[in-house]
Amino acid sequence: MAVYFSGRKKIGEVSVTLDSGRMRIDCAIYEKWIDIDSSTTARCGSPGICQVARTEGVSEKTSQTVEQSISASLGLDDILKLKATIKEVFGYEVNWSHSITTTKTFNFEAPMCGRYSLVIYQLLREYELTCSRQRFWTLRHDVWDKKWSRTIVEYTNTHDALPDVEEFDEICKSRPDCRDKATMPPFHDGILCFDMGKASFRVPYRLTSDGFDVQILKRVISFTFTDYPAGIRGLEQGLTISLPIQVMPEPLVFLSPPQNQEVEAKVFRYMDPDEDQARIPMDVLTGVTTLKGILTLAGQETR
Repeated sequence: MAVYFSGRKKIGEVSVTLDSGRMRIDCAIYEKWIDIDSSTTARCGSPGICQVARTEGVSEKTSQTVEQSISASLGLDDILKLKATIKEVFGYEVNWSHSITTTKTFNFEAPMCGRYSLVIYQLLREYELTCSRQRFWTLRHDVWDKKWSRTIVEYTNTHDALPDVEEFDEICKSRPDCRDKATMPPFHDGILCFDMGKASFRVPYRLTSDGFDVQILKRVISFTFTDYPAGIRGLEQGLTISLPIQVMPEPLVFLSPPQNQEVEAKVFRYMDPDEDQARIPMDVLTGVTTLKGILTLAGQETR
């Protein structure tokens, strides 16, 4: 999953014994999201650019640490054993190879009276390694001496985008053509997350009489339910939608390239754990206990 969260989160830890049980490597793994585009924003019809860098693996300095310090102490087979253990426990490949960075620039334009903003996040993993060796000349077998500790920061190919386009921004209200737009109601009823595994984006949505609309940058795309209460429940519990890559934010396609022209996305109502957000009223959800009967169309695009 590529669902954004704030702060730094511990996802678990593993321990590997080496050298016939006389050496132990303890590895605590943390994850956090970092902003990699410096929060691109433009207002009042102005053009702007979004520059992002695709980086996967570890920095040159970290790569040298792995090769010169950790490898010298553990050996290649021991590092491979540690990586295999992490994959077995957490289900992903560890990439401690030297990263290669590719940069690309995207152009955009803000609405004449509004604001265009796009934030791109990348998932980082931090591996806190501690090497200990069993103490000799003691009757106890649980006494270990700490030999060294290192932290490896891995840049993953998992990204999240937060696009946001508002047709009116207070900064633009002094323009004569923008005064009438000051009374426009807000578009959304909340935020939906489209999770595609290695990539995700969060966009405003609005409930309609037969489904919901989502605003992805300057596009408004409509989805229809055949069973409305089940569809609404699906937004809470998660439903699957086939999505053409053309509607995805372009920087996200560049950073985490899809394999096909369409991707399957798990869609659900996003709630930041640090924010107090009301859920969809339960009286809308009554009478439905499964997601069977939901028809999710391929999105009717409107402008």
